[in-house]
Amino acid sequence: MRKKEKKEKFFSSKAMLPGFILLAALLTACGAKTPGGEAAPETVISDGSAAETTAQTVSQTEEAAGQEDGGSPENNCVSFNSGRSRYGWWRGSDKYTEEDYEQVRSYQAAGYENMSVDEFNRMVMDWEDEDAFHKTEEVFQRIFYSLKETDPMADFVYGTLSNTWDECERKHYGICQRQKNPWHSGEAFLETYGDVFGDKEFLTGSYADYSFDYTIPDEQTVTVAQRDGILKGVDEDMQAFLKKQSQEALQNEEAMEKAADAELVRLLKNLDDQVVWEGGRELSYYWNDVYDEEDTEDWHEEKEEKEADWTKQYDLVLKELKFPGYEDMSIAEFNRRINAVFSGYDEDKEDFYDAYDNVIENMEDTDENAEFLLTTVRASQEEYYARQRELYARKQVDPEYEAEISSTREEDVFGDKMVVQMAEGYYTFTYHILDADKLTVKARDAFLAAVSRTVREEIDSVFGKGGMDEEQLKKVIDKAGKAAGNSYIEYTGCEVGYLYMEDYDE
Repeated sequence: MRKKEKKEKFFSSKAMLPGFILLAALLTACGAKTPGGEAAPETVISDGSAAETTAQTVSQTEEAAGQEDGGSPENNCVSFNSGRSRYGWWRGSDKYTEEDYEQVRSYQAAGYENMSVDEFNRMVMDWEDEDAFHKTEEVFQRIFYSLKETDPMADFVYGTLSNTWDECERKHYGICQRQKNPWHSGEAFLETYGDVFGDKEFLTGSYADYSFDYTIPDEQTVTVAQRDGILKGVDEDMQAFLKKQSQEALQNEEAMEKAADAELVRLLKNLDDQVVWEGGRELSYYWNDVYDEEDTEDWHEEKEEKEADWTKQYDLVLKELKFPGYEDMSIAEFNRRINAVFSGYDEDKEDFYDAYDNVIENMEDTDENAEFLLTTVRASQEEYYARQRELYARKQVDPEYEAEISSTREEDVFGDKMVVQMAEGYYTFTYHILDADKLTVKARDAFLAAVSRTVREEIDSVFGKGGMDEEQLKKVIDKAGKAAGNSYIEYTGCEVGYLYMEDYDE
């Protein structure tokens, strides 16, 4: 299954079958007539099917008007609403029945592989028997709409029966010459994943969706197994083609689309004579990189601010995030659980998302849970994200901790407290977790706190003694970081944003 889709050029017939049924048909058989009498360009919509499963066929049939009134189908083709597209979302509650399932299983158990295409297709969906055809069509509509891809019969249904349905449907409806050929659709794809504290995280995906028309010159002698094997062979070869490409090549969408199209043409021209390519094809290629999207996409769209009871929101946030005994959890376990709360989008969690944003934005620094939400949770989110980037970049990427400097020294002036010295600044430092299974949340937080505390103490110690510049501050942070590390976590560097100190006594 695809992790994400960057472009919706095609639809996966197994992963996105309901949408396919709603959207993938309504094609024009010979097209609308132009003023000159020629057919307008036809539209081909296809769905992708994963290369590791049997490929599927997209119904693109049209009805030839004039069949009932004696007109020529070549001259009277109009839009045809195929059996697949006529079964839309309004019928979504009609899951297949036990009888439907058994009927389909009987086809699978009939030794179909060795039957000729003609024999099998007539047995399953006799296009010359009006009642029998539409009865089977209704069964297929329910099966194709609701059968799960994990079902033992899924490959048979979405592969063999999909091919048969399209071939029989075109014959039944008397399709005009230009649209009489069945179409096969497939998808070759490569996806990369990485381990992030025990979670499987999507990194990249490259997808080539394609479809092509074909004919079987002798359906009486070509077996179903031969037909399916030839069509599946194209899918396997396209998959092998993608696997040979470098990551750099896969990222160049325009060049890769041309290369994949050329490979598809080469394969189709060399098909076995039992199945013949008739010249029609469509191919679309795209690259999906979740990190590119994160830079431009807000995965949790902002919604209208809702007036809510602060206490209820505060309690909800802590209930979701402050796990019992969290301080003694390993960083690996805690970071996984924190990520699980925030990952994806769940309508049931809308109240939590809104509450979290509101609490973080308006929480006072003196709140007893401020350190947990602003340091513990945020650090874990940063660590998880850094690990994701590390897998993608194939090099060490360390999490970053941000810290502000805000310190003052006051003196009594005739009973009033007056600020006589102040310091403001901003810096970040990075660190590396050496053993996420042994480092506890408490120890990680203690490391972060130790660095910040030492820096603050050093700043306070130079009040009235000439102050400190940014280069000196960097040395202080380096020393504090190295001292705070241990066998499970280590300091790796820092950057000073700015440092401003003022001594009003001078």
